[in-house]
Amino acid sequence: MHTPAWRPLSAIPLIVVYLVTVLCVAVADTDTADAWKTKTNEWLKLEQRLAADSRDWLSEKETLEASRTVLEHEQAKLKERLESNELAGALFRKRRMELEAELATQKEAKGQLNEGLDEIEARLGQLYTLWPPPLQERISPLVARLRAGTEDNPVTVSERTQTVISILSAIDQFNNTVTLTHHLRPNEGGGEVDVQVLYWGLAMGYGVDAARNRAWTLNPSDDGWVWSELAGAGPRVRELLEIYERTRSPALVQLPARLQEVNP
Repeated sequence: MHTPAWRPLSAIPLIVVYLVTVLCVAVADTDTADAWKTKTNEWLKLEQRLAADSRDWLSEKETLEASRTVLEHEQAKLKERLESNELAGALFRKRRMELEAELATQKEAKGQLNEGLDEIEARLGQLYTLWPPPLQERISPLVARLRAGTEDNPVTVSERTQTVISILSAIDQFNNTVTLTHHLRPNEGGGEVDVQVLYWGLAMGYGVDAARNRAWTLNPSDDGWVWSELAGAGPRVRELLEIYERTRSPALVQLPARLQEVNP
Protein backbone atom coordinates (compact mmCIF):
# COMPACT_ATOMS: atom_id res chain seq x y z
CA MET A 1 0.00 0.00 0.00
CA HIS A 2 1.32 3.26 -1.05
CA THR A 3 1.16 6.17 1.53
CA PRO A 4 1.00 9.72 0.15
CA ALA A 5 3.72 12.03 1.10
CA TRP A 6 2.99 15.04 3.52
CA ARG A 7 2.72 18.40 1.83
CA PRO A 8 3.18 21.10 4.48
CA LEU A 9 3.09 24.00 2.03
CA SER A 10 -0.44 23.14 0.89
CA ALA A 11 -1.79 23.74 4.43
CA ILE A 12 -0.44 27.31 4.66
CA PRO A 13 -3.43 28.94 2.92
CA LEU A 14 -5.83 27.30 5.34
CA ILE A 15 -3.87 28.52 8.32
CA VAL A 16 -3.82 32.02 6.94
CA VAL A 17 -7.58 31.93 6.36
CA TYR A 18 -8.13 30.68 9.90
CA LEU A 19 -5.93 33.34 11.41
CA VAL A 20 -7.64 36.04 9.42
CA THR A 21 -11.03 34.73 10.49
CA VAL A 22 -10.00 34.59 14.15
CA LEU A 23 -8.55 38.04 13.90
CA CYS A 24 -11.73 39.38 12.29
CA VAL A 25 -13.89 37.77 14.96
CA ALA A 26 -11.71 39.23 17.70
CA VAL A 27 -11.84 42.62 16.10
CA ALA A 28 -15.61 42.29 15.68
CA ASP A 29 -16.01 41.24 19.31
CA THR A 30 -13.93 44.18 20.43
CA ASP A 31 -16.10 46.65 18.43
CA THR A 32 -19.28 45.11 19.79
CA ALA A 33 -18.05 45.39 23.38
CA ASP A 34 -17.08 49.02 22.93
CA ALA A 35 -20.42 49.77 21.35
CA TRP A 36 -22.27 48.09 24.19
CA LYS A 37 -20.15 49.93 26.69
CA THR A 38 -20.90 53.22 25.00
CA LYS A 39 -24.59 52.49 24.81
CA THR A 40 -24.59 51.36 28.43
CA ASN A 41 -22.92 54.56 29.51
CA GLU A 42 -25.41 56.56 27.51
CA TRP A 43 -28.29 54.60 29.07
CA LEU A 44 -26.91 55.17 32.55
CA LYS A 45 -26.56 58.86 31.86
CA LEU A 46 -30.12 58.92 30.56
CA GLU A 47 -31.35 57.13 33.68
CA GLN A 48 -29.46 59.61 35.83
CA ARG A 49 -30.99 62.50 33.93
CA LEU A 50 -34.45 60.93 34.27
CA ALA A 51 -33.89 60.43 37.99
CA ALA A 52 -32.68 64.02 38.41
CA ASP A 53 -35.61 65.30 36.35
CA SER A 54 -37.98 63.21 38.47
CA ARG A 55 -36.55 64.65 41.66
CA ASP A 56 -36.79 68.17 40.24
CA TRP A 57 -40.33 67.52 39.12
CA LEU A 58 -41.34 66.17 42.52
CA SER A 59 -39.84 69.24 44.18
CA GLU A 60 -41.53 71.56 41.72
CA LYS A 61 -44.76 69.61 42.13
CA GLU A 62 -44.70 70.12 45.89
CA THR A 63 -43.99 73.80 45.39
CA LEU A 64 -46.78 74.10 42.84
CA GLU A 65 -49.20 72.25 45.09
CA ALA A 66 -48.29 74.52 48.00
CA SER A 67 -48.74 77.56 45.74
CA ARG A 68 -52.03 76.17 44.53
CA THR A 69 -53.22 75.73 48.12
CA VAL A 70 -52.24 79.31 48.91
CA LEU A 71 -53.92 80.60 45.77
CA GLU A 72 -57.09 78.65 46.48
CA HIS A 73 -57.12 80.09 50.00
CA GLU A 74 -56.62 83.59 48.63
CA GLN A 75 -59.32 82.96 46.05
CA ALA A 76 -61.74 81.93 48.79
CA LYS A 77 -60.89 85.04 50.80
CA LEU A 78 -61.29 87.26 47.73
CA LYS A 79 -64.60 85.63 46.95
CA GLU A 80 -65.76 86.22 50.49
CA ARG A 81 -64.62 89.84 50.31
CA LEU A 82 -66.30 90.24 46.96
CA GLU A 83 -69.56 88.93 48.35
CA SER A 84 -69.18 91.24 51.35
CA ASN A 85 -68.41 94.14 49.02
CA GLU A 86 -71.43 93.32 46.89
CA LEU A 87 -73.60 93.25 50.01
CA ALA A 88 -72.06 96.49 51.23
CA GLY A 89 -72.52 97.97 47.76
CA ALA A 90 -76.18 96.97 47.75
CA LEU A 91 -76.67 98.50 51.19
CA PHE A 92 -74.82 101.64 50.09
CA ARG A 93 -76.95 101.97 46.95
CA LYS A 94 -80.10 101.50 49.01
CA ARG A 95 -78.97 104.10 51.55
CA ARG A 96 -78.00 106.48 48.75
CA MET A 97 -81.45 106.15 47.21
CA GLU A 98 -83.03 106.81 50.59
CA LEU A 99 -80.83 109.88 51.10
CA GLU A 100 -81.60 111.15 47.60
CA ALA A 101 -85.31 110.74 48.28
CA GLU A 102 -84.92 112.48 51.64
CA LEU A 103 -82.90 115.25 50.01
CA ALA A 104 -85.56 115.73 47.37
CA THR A 105 -88.22 115.91 50.09
CA GLN A 106 -86.16 118.42 52.07
CA LYS A 107 -85.52 120.45 48.93
CA GLU A 108 -89.23 120.57 48.19
CA ALA A 109 -89.99 121.49 51.80
CA LYS A 110 -87.27 124.14 51.71
CA GLY A 111 -88.81 125.61 48.58
CA GLN A 112 -92.24 125.73 50.20
CA LEU A 113 -90.74 127.24 53.36
CA ASN A 114 -88.95 129.90 51.29
CA GLU A 115 -92.22 130.77 49.57
CA GLY A 116 -93.96 131.04 52.94
CA LEU A 117 -91.15 133.19 54.32
CA ASP A 118 -91.32 135.45 51.27
CA GLU A 119 -95.03 136.02 51.90
CA ILE A 120 -94.52 136.65 55.64
CA GLU A 121 -91.63 139.04 55.06
CA ALA A 122 -93.63 140.94 52.45
CA ARG A 123 -96.52 141.19 54.88
CA LEU A 124 -94.24 142.37 57.69
CA GLY A 125 -92.82 144.99 55.37
CA GLN A 126 -96.33 146.32 54.74
CA LEU A 127 -97.14 146.41 58.43
CA TYR A 128 -93.84 147.92 59.57
CA THR A 129 -94.85 151.51 58.81
CA LEU A 130 -98.15 151.00 60.67
CA TRP A 131 -96.60 149.90 63.93
CA PRO A 132 -95.99 152.40 66.72
CA PRO A 133 -92.43 153.76 67.03
CA PRO A 134 -91.53 151.72 70.16
CA LEU A 135 -92.33 148.50 68.33
CA GLN A 136 -90.47 149.67 65.23
CA GLU A 137 -87.38 150.42 67.32
CA ARG A 138 -87.61 146.99 68.95
CA ILE A 139 -87.76 145.02 65.72
CA SER A 140 -85.70 147.26 63.42
CA PRO A 141 -82.46 145.23 64.02
CA LEU A 142 -84.36 142.05 63.12
CA VAL A 143 -85.76 143.59 59.95
CA ALA A 144 -82.27 144.78 59.01
CA ARG A 145 -81.01 141.22 59.48
CA LEU A 146 -83.56 139.96 56.95
CA ARG A 147 -82.50 142.60 54.45
CA ALA A 148 -78.77 141.95 54.92
CA GLY A 149 -78.65 139.06 52.44
CA THR A 150 -77.25 139.46 48.95
CA GLU A 151 -77.47 137.36 45.82
CA ASP A 152 -73.99 135.97 46.43
CA ASN A 153 -74.48 135.59 50.18
CA PRO A 154 -78.20 135.14 50.88
CA VAL A 155 -79.68 134.77 54.32
CA THR A 156 -80.12 131.07 55.03
CA VAL A 157 -83.56 129.54 55.50
CA SER A 158 -82.70 128.78 59.12
CA GLU A 159 -81.66 132.41 59.80
CA ARG A 160 -84.74 133.75 58.04
CA THR A 161 -87.03 131.45 60.01
CA GLN A 162 -85.47 132.36 63.36
CA THR A 163 -85.59 136.08 62.53
CA VAL A 164 -89.22 135.98 61.42
CA ILE A 165 -90.16 134.06 64.59
CA SER A 166 -88.32 136.66 66.67
CA ILE A 167 -90.21 139.49 64.94
CA LEU A 168 -93.57 137.79 65.43
CA SER A 169 -92.71 137.12 69.08
CA ALA A 170 -91.80 140.78 69.59
CA ILE A 171 -95.08 141.88 67.98
CA ASP A 172 -97.08 139.47 70.10
CA GLN A 173 -95.31 140.59 73.27
CA PHE A 174 -95.93 144.25 72.49
CA ASN A 175 -99.57 143.58 71.65
CA ASN A 176 -100.16 141.81 74.98
CA THR A 177 -98.52 144.38 77.24
CA VAL A 178 -98.86 148.03 78.18
CA THR A 179 -95.90 150.14 77.05
CA LEU A 180 -94.99 153.58 78.38
CA THR A 181 -92.75 155.70 76.18
CA HIS A 182 -92.08 159.28 75.06
CA HIS A 183 -92.71 161.07 71.77
CA LEU A 184 -91.88 164.54 70.56
CA ARG A 185 -94.86 166.47 69.21
CA PRO A 186 -94.81 169.83 67.43
CA ASN A 187 -96.36 172.70 69.37
CA GLU A 188 -97.99 175.92 68.28
CA GLY A 189 -94.74 177.89 68.44
CA GLY A 190 -93.00 175.69 65.87
CA GLY A 191 -91.00 173.81 68.45
CA GLU A 192 -91.48 170.37 69.96
CA VAL A 193 -92.93 169.19 73.20
CA ASP A 194 -92.28 165.94 75.06
CA VAL A 195 -95.37 163.77 75.28
CA GLN A 196 -95.73 160.70 77.46
CA VAL A 197 -97.63 157.93 75.66
CA LEU A 198 -99.14 154.79 77.11
CA TYR A 199 -99.81 152.12 74.47
CA TRP A 200 -102.43 149.45 75.13
CA GLY A 201 -100.81 146.89 72.90
CA LEU A 202 -101.60 147.59 69.27
CA ALA A 203 -105.17 148.62 70.01
CA MET A 204 -104.73 152.28 70.99
CA GLY A 205 -102.78 154.68 73.18
CA TYR A 206 -103.08 157.77 75.36
CA GLY A 207 -100.69 160.68 75.36
CA VAL A 208 -100.31 163.66 77.67
CA ASP A 209 -98.26 166.85 77.69
CA ALA A 210 -97.73 167.29 81.39
CA ALA A 211 -96.59 170.89 81.03
CA ARG A 212 -99.83 172.08 79.43
CA ASN A 213 -102.13 169.19 80.40
CA ARG A 214 -102.96 168.46 76.78
CA ALA A 215 -104.08 164.93 76.03
CA TRP A 216 -104.50 162.76 72.92
CA THR A 217 -105.77 159.37 71.91
CA LEU A 218 -103.66 157.37 69.47
CA ASN A 219 -105.35 154.95 67.08
CA PRO A 220 -103.89 152.77 64.30
CA SER A 221 -105.08 153.41 60.76
CA ASP A 222 -104.21 152.43 57.23
CA ASP A 223 -101.88 155.45 57.09
CA GLY A 224 -100.23 154.96 60.49
CA TRP A 225 -101.14 156.07 63.97
CA VAL A 226 -103.57 159.00 64.21
CA TRP A 227 -103.36 161.48 67.10
CA SER A 228 -106.70 162.92 68.20
CA GLU A 229 -106.68 165.59 70.91
CA LEU A 230 -108.90 165.05 73.97
CA ALA A 231 -109.98 168.46 75.16
CA GLY A 232 -109.87 168.78 78.93
CA ALA A 233 -108.72 165.17 79.47
CA GLY A 234 -105.14 166.04 80.36
CA PRO A 235 -105.48 165.58 84.15
CA ARG A 236 -107.25 162.23 83.78
CA VAL A 237 -104.64 160.87 81.33
CA ARG A 238 -101.93 162.14 83.64
CA GLU A 239 -103.59 160.31 86.51
CA LEU A 240 -103.70 157.11 84.42
CA LEU A 241 -99.97 157.29 83.69
CA GLU A 242 -99.15 157.93 87.35
CA ILE A 243 -101.17 154.88 88.36
CA TYR A 244 -99.24 152.83 85.80
CA GLU A 245 -95.94 154.17 87.16
CA ARG A 246 -97.17 153.37 90.70
CA THR A 247 -96.73 156.92 91.88
CA ARG A 248 -100.48 157.13 92.56
CA SER A 249 -102.81 154.69 94.27
CA PRO A 250 -104.92 152.56 91.96
CA ALA A 251 -108.23 154.13 91.01
CA LEU A 252 -110.86 153.94 88.29
CA VAL A 253 -110.14 156.45 85.54
CA GLN A 254 -112.74 157.03 82.85
CA LEU A 255 -111.41 157.92 79.40
CA PRO A 256 -112.88 157.65 75.92
CA ALA A 257 -111.66 154.77 73.77
CA ARG A 258 -112.07 153.90 70.11
CA LEU A 259 -111.06 150.55 68.65
CA GLN A 260 -110.99 149.78 64.95
CA GLU A 261 -109.65 147.06 62.67
CA VAL A 262 -106.84 147.96 60.33
CA ASN A 263 -106.52 146.19 56.96
CA PRO A 264 -103.31 147.35 55.27
